[in-house]
Amino acid sequence: MKSFYVIIFLCFSSFCPAPLAAQSEYITLLIDKSKALNLADEPQWLTLGHYKKELGIFDWKSLVDDPEFFLAKAGKTDPQAELDASIKAIFSPPSTDKTHASCLFPARAHWLAKKLGTTIPTIHDKICQDFLSWKEAINASRLTLIFPTAYLNNPASMFGHTLLRLDQEGQTESTRLLAYGANFGAATDDLNGFIFAVKGLSGGYRGAFTVKPYYDLVNLYSDMENRDIWEYELNFTKSEVEMIVRHLWEMRNFYFDYYFFDENCSYQLLGLLEAGRPGLSLTDKFTFWAIPNDTVRALINDSGTVEKVTFRPAQATTLKGLTKLTDANGRQMARGIYEKKVSVKELEHSTLSTQQKAEIYDIAYSYLTYQRNIGKEVSNELAFDLLKARSQLHESITPEVSPNAGRPELGHLSSRLAIGGGSQKTTKDGWRDFASFKIRPAFHDILSPAEAFVHGAGIRFLDTEIRHYENSRPELENLALVDITSLTARDIFFKPLSWHLATGLKRTYEDLKQRPLVSYFSGSSGLSYQLYDRLLISSLLHGEIAWSNKLPGSTSFYSGPEFIILADLEPFALLATSRALYNIDEQRWSLVSSLTPRFQINVNNELRLDFNVQQTNLGGERTREIRLEWCSFF
Repeated sequence: MKSFYVIIFLCFSSFCPAPLAAQSEYITLLIDKSKALNLADEPQWLTLGHYKKELGIFDWKSLVDDPEFFLAKAGKTDPQAELDASIKAIFSPPSTDKTHASCLFPARAHWLAKKLGTTIPTIHDKICQDFLSWKEAINASRLTLIFPTAYLNNPASMFGHTLLRLDQEGQTESTRLLAYGANFGAATDDLNGFIFAVKGLSGGYRGAFTVKPYYDLVNLYSDMENRDIWEYELNFTKSEVEMIVRHLWEMRNFYFDYYFFDENCSYQLLGLLEAGRPGLSLTDKFTFWAIPNDTVRALINDSGTVEKVTFRPAQATTLKGLTKLTDANGRQMARGIYEKKVSVKELEHSTLSTQQKAEIYDIAYSYLTYQRNIGKEVSNELAFDLLKARSQLHESITPEVSPNAGRPELGHLSSRLAIGGGSQKTTKDGWRDFASFKIRPAFHDILSPAEAFVHGAGIRFLDTEIRHYENSRPELENLALVDITSLTARDIFFKPLSWHLATGLKRTYEDLKQRPLVSYFSGSSGLSYQLYDRLLISSLLHGEIAWSNKLPGSTSFYSGPEFIILADLEPFALLATSRALYNIDEQRWSLVSSLTPRFQINVNNELRLDFNVQQTNLGGERTREIRLEWCSFF
């Protein structure tokens, strides 16, 4: 008898309203129909539940870690059970309770109603007014992917970031800041970079979706952190956008465990886009890690969803563009106006040309705005005087604004394989040839092209080198667990510190004959200056601790000056470093120097030539090394 009802329902469910049948039988028929249609296996249902097969082969498991998200007891690992429970809850009789499932899960409800050919009266009733009012306020009809570039002084932002702007109906360029933005991020107040890294790598934070006014997000990622923004307009239809908005509502109170490498902001945002257009299957491309640059590249190259790209410079970037228009004297005067060492009237009555005055006014006002944006108190009276004086000049100033980093999808891929060979000579021995094999999961170093990455910045994880010397076995040469470099140029307006942190395993230069493998932790801090457009020089103070049972006393401490020259003249680049280290325990100096030219063949292939000299006790044993390697990014 039950099969008879199922057949009748499959034929006429689109025309028969629910009240005509007993409610329990009606829900049973809906569940049976869903099974007949295999809805639990449909991509959109799996996307709405954030189900993934671990490593692509194991059983289904939802990435959502909040147990309150699931209506079925086994819902985290059983999409069919969650579908059955959702039908039962969503199509239960309407009530006056705002916690009705159709109000809490409007994306599920909309999709199920469409697939089952029925309606959900509850979603239109007043009890769901909170959702309906929220959806109406957002008024989204288009989507734009937002990419704030990397900001290495914040450990949470070293890879860049992605978020979505929910563009409103009738929105214009002048009103885009009034739209809403959807963001996924970790909830943390930790300021300690080491603790942040450990928790971020191990899923120690809870991540969640939030929807905020877009101008709040711009203030955070552009003005407050000096991060340029790339905008990617997407070609999602209005119905697809509405589905994403529904899903944002139902995800607003639930959390995921946040992981830096895979379940991060960019990965979860791709999952959100899949909720609107399931056929994208973007998250399937990222099994082990999802770096924002790569997710943007996948969205552009693999999905065909991007229609337009727009660059939005940060206030600091605009200011740097303005400073290039005038000479050193003009920059000094603009800084003097901000510091009230030079008055606006004094500049007004100077013998400078109208063009020069306009440039200086613009620089001074831009710097004042920048200081306000980073939380400094500024003089409103000075701002008014600058605007008043500038308004009397009719010169048009158009600065040449260059991004700190180019479009993320134009750079090389994030993983690197390097194969090469070379020869090494010590003071007592002749040249020994070796073969070298390197593998690096992520991300880039300071020799990466400045067109796509921040010049002077590098971040490497698990950078591993295996060497095979003639007549010996392969051995581990280096393993950089984490290596982060930030060489940021100082000028009259910006005074950042440059720094470098690294930890891992490496062959030591203390014993050039045995070259034992030691654990190390090192750090440097100092100043960098830009001599020409792509020529950076740095002077740092380096400190290091190394430990191994093969070292005298098991532990060694080092300190000393470090000098770096970085030149980027695409397709060529050059890195020169020299480090003098004083062994505090043994009271002796060592000198380590290197020269690395790099030639870029194409975006994902390059050649590097390394020259290295290591000398212990300045005048004692010395080793020299030359190596050629081919690097391929994948």
